Amino acid sequence: MEDYRGVAEDIVSMYHERRAFVADLLLEAKEEDAERTVEVAQMLKDFHKENAGIAVESRQVVTDLAKENRGLIFEAQKEDKERKAEVARLLQDFHKENAEIVAESRQLVADLAKENAELVAEAQKEDAERRAEINSLLKDFHKENAEIVAESRQLVADLAKENAELVAEAQKEDEERSVEVAGIIADFARENEDLKAETQGLVKDIATENTDLIEGFKKESQERADAWKGFLGIVQSGKGIKPAEKIAEVPEVPVVPEVAEVPEVAEVAEVAEVAEVSEEEGKEFKDQILIVLKNNPDGLKMTEIAEVLGIVNWRSLIPVTRQLVEEDSIRKVDSTYYLV
Repeated sequence: MEDYRGVAEDIVSMYHERRAFVADLLLEAKEEDAERTVEVAQMLKDFHKENAGIAVESRQVVTDLAKENRGLIFEAQKEDKERKAEVARLLQDFHKENAEIVAESRQLVADLAKENAELVAEAQKEDAERRAEINSLLKDFHKENAEIVAESRQLVADLAKENAELVAEAQKEDEERSVEVAGIIADFARENEDLKAETQGLVKDIATENTDLIEGFKKESQERADAWKGFLGIVQSGKGIKPAEKIAEVPEVPVVPEVAEVPEVAEVAEVAEVAEVSEEEGKEFKDQILIVLKNNPDGLKMTEIAEVLGIVNWRSLIPVTRQLVEEDSIRKVDSTYYLV
């Protein structure tokens, strides 16, 4: 019970505290409300004062606008009256011009109708004339066409007849040409055999001549070698060299090999290998060839060089000229040699 009593007292105490707090709040609210009432009353007083001033200004503005509006309305009415008069005058002029245009249009339509009628009549007349002319042309065309068809048929018949004659003549000529061609082929075969026999005889003659040339070259090479040996013997004997100290062996000059077999074709190859010359003789030939080509800037062939140097066998110059070409001392164009 005491606990409940304590709780009840606490509740009563809290109630009185809250009541006092609420009373204070109400008092503060009333005070603030009184202050706000005074403030709002002052604001309303100021608003009414400002509103009265605005109302006076508004009345003055409305008066000025009404005055200005009356002036604008008067001017607008005046301008409207002037425009109505001008529009009436323009309408009067328009009706007058429109009546003139209508009259001119009617006259123009009448003239066009008249001119159109004349053109239609003329066109109908020209059309009738053209129809008559076309009918006449068609009649003439059919007549000419019939004549052309008849002529064409006659021409085709003549061409067919002529073609048959030409075919028969061509067949006859073809048979004659066949016989003639066969005779020509036979004659050509005989001539070919004769030419073959003649060519083979010519090849044999060339081979024989080539063999004679090779034999002569061998003989000249051997004579040159014997002369060279004699010359060396004389030189060595002149220097007091004993016979035992002489050159034991003189290299033989290589001989051009003989042609083993002559081909049936009419081509004979030039001799590829020639006799070698000594170093001193080759140097002498080189100097002489350079001098000859220097004196002949237009170039010379090998046979011409040999002729200038007095050499009978021009083939002996082949290795010397080859060396000069390789040394870029001379140049060869086709078969002509020039000094570089």
